[in-house]
Amino acid sequence: MEYLRSSVRFSHVRRSGIAVSHWGSLAICTGLLKLQGYRLADSVPFESVSFVTQAWTNHGTGWRLGLMQSTKVADTLWPMAGNNPTGIIDE
Repeated sequence: MEYLRSSVRFSHVRRSGIAVSHWGSLAICTGLLKLQGYRLADSVPFESVSFVTQAWTNHGTGWRLGLMQSTKVADTLWPMAGNNPTGIIDE
């Protein structure tokens, strides 16, 4: 998480196919995540598509991300990709 705070800047953060399970003050989110931005050290742009699992907790003042696991997947899995215009991912 520190790398995300101090080493990159995001221009776009998009989610797709998100599923949320909620138990009181805990929410688990899974789905695709597309990040676009640049590295601060050299201004090199990047774009990545990942399948993510996130754990969010609410302590009464709002939701806070507590845990995130991300696995890079092929860009073609992103629903907006030209070869997958319907957004359907075959299982």
